[in-house]
Amino acid sequence: MGPRDLPRRLVEGPAHGGGREPRGLEAPPQRALRGAAHPGLAALSPRLRPRRRGRAPLPGAGGHGRRGGARSRQPRRHRRRERPPRADPERCPRHRGGAHCAPPARRGARRAAGARRLSTGLLMGSTVRLVRKILGRLVPYRWLCASALVQVLLIGVFELAKPWPLKVIVDDVLGGRPLGWPGLGTLGGPALLALACLALVAIYALLGVLSVTSNYATIKVGQQMVNDFRSELYAHLQRLSLAFHSRRQVGDLLYRLTADTFAIQTLTMNGFFPVVTSVVLLVGMLAVMLRLDWVLTLIALAIVPLLFLAIAGLSRRMTALATDARTKESALWAIAQRTMSAIRVIQAFTTEEDEHRRFVASSSASLAANLRLYTFQTVYSAFVNVLVAAGTAAVLWFGAMHVLAGKLTVGEIL
Repeated sequence: MGPRDLPRRLVEGPAHGGGREPRGLEAPPQRALRGAAHPGLAALSPRLRPRRRGRAPLPGAGGHGRRGGARSRQPRRHRRRERPPRADPERCPRHRGGAHCAPPARRGARRAAGARRLSTGLLMGSTVRLVRKILGRLVPYRWLCASALVQVLLIGVFELAKPWPLKVIVDDVLGGRPLGWPGLGTLGGPALLALACLALVAIYALLGVLSVTSNYATIKVGQQMVNDFRSELYAHLQRLSLAFHSRRQVGDLLYRLTADTFAIQTLTMNGFFPVVTSVVLLVGMLAVMLRLDWVLTLIALAIVPLLFLAIAGLSRRMTALATDARTKESALWAIAQRTMSAIRVIQAFTTEEDEHRRFVASSSASLAANLRLYTFQTVYSAFVNVLVAAGTAAVLWFGAMHVLAGKLTVGEIL
């Protein structure tokens, strides 16, 4: 039974099976069956006719089928249209010099430049959103945060005051210049030297006390933010569906819940408050340097664009390395959790060696990723320090020239 037997039944002729020769052991080839003439097929409905794609039409079928006449003799074309050939820039003046006719290297450079601009924009946008989220989480602890900010401002002021005792010793005690401060101009050399040394010790002592209290306040704020963040994340994980938990590894979720949440404390301690201190120092140093010599101020600011470009260029690579290190470490946690949870099954099937090899391989990958991150951080710090040293050397050179010219004193340069 089959589609080839159906016309054989419906044609006019003797009764079914009458006058038929016995079927041999081997069936005739399909080409012979398909090429045989069936005079009764012309009377059949088109739905009962067997489909023959890409073949010649049956006798008498005419053009009533899907493919009839000369149309069925044409080879079947693919449905997808062929892409038209691109215009030749040498032959077509309209496309000459266009973007589509640019060399592949130039197009690749344009794509790379566009990708860099896009990644820089995304990085700046994500940084702004992150700062907004951090500031929003600082609102419940605004009073403690305000006290920490006051301490940070005082630290910046005392950092600006650190060079002044040394300036007094060099210019007024050793150089013999009269001190222009009210109430201290009548002091002799030994008394002025003792006062400058006491002021230096007092400044460093106050800086130590402020550093302790400021670190305590910032650490407390950061820990409370971590606790709140963990609470929200834990409640969110409990509300997620079973389908989500079936797709995720428990070790990865544990790592995100316990280790990744410390990032908000690190960002607060090493990001927000140090930035405030740096801004205070920068503004104060610019004010002092502008009062002393505006040329030296411009020379010191000349390295700022280079620092910005270096930080913007190296930060993307550092972010990628840090993300890779976190991913590798999360995978290590997932393997350890899965192994410890299924330890009975592992021991029953004696697959301890396989699990041990998998754990060691994941641990090695995690350590290698962290090593790459720490190495790049060291290179990053060294590069920034070299730029700062170059700016400092330029300031010292021009400052020494101004000292030799009598425009500045040695203490003012220090």
